[in-house]
Amino acid sequence: MLVEPDNETLFEKILINVEFQSTRVTKDKIQTMFDYKDYSKIYYGLPVLTVVVITNEYEYSEKEYYKVVSDIFKPVYIHMNDEKVNENLKNIEKNIDRLSDDEALDMVLLPMFASEKQACKVTEKIVNLFRKNKSLKGTFRNDIAFALSIMVRKYFDLTEKGKELLNMMNPEVTDSRMKDVIEYEVNYAIKAYEKEIEEKDKELTKQSEENKRLKEILKSHNISY
Repeated sequence: MLVEPDNETLFEKILINVEFQSTRVTKDKIQTMFDYKDYSKIYYGLPVLTVVVITNEYEYSEKEYYKVVSDIFKPVYIHMNDEKVNENLKNIEKNIDRLSDDEALDMVLLPMFASEKQACKVTEKIVNLFRKNKSLKGTFRNDIAFALSIMVRKYFDLTEKGKELLNMMNPEVTDSRMKDVIEYEVNYAIKAYEKEIEEKDKELTKQSEENKRLKEILKSHNISY
């Protein structure tokens, strides 16, 4: 998500990469986040903030990673549960005329982590609050609307209520550039997979060559195999 500077708390553009985890973040997972952050920074030429939203095993998760001591990667963790969802929703409603960046991001996160029994209610409530809000502007507002539209489609599908909620977030959804980001995410995943396949092919080739060399040695010593 691209966040524009407000010249008060943020003085330059920044990319926020949100990772969603239902279980602990392992060493391998945090390393993947680190690599993705570096890749995004080079690709976009912008600072990257990684936010990990986790529902379970937060206390057992890896909190930092580094390849060199001078470059320590510490993602921001948000530990979500039903109680936290309801608390944050009340804060959004209370401060709807002047949302902080954290509260604005919660408009996207809360529908994702609401329990199944209240997911539709929370999503509908936030869409109505989004329409009421006047402080969110520009790209940030558009991207929040686009992310919310995904949750509306998930919980309401193409019902009349779903269409009504989607219409409430236009033209912001249409104006969002999140589709470009999603395309980038898919391309990154494909490249990562292709790289993994390439490395495995190299390992197999190396092993095959080693096996061939061993066979030649055995043959030269008249040893059957």
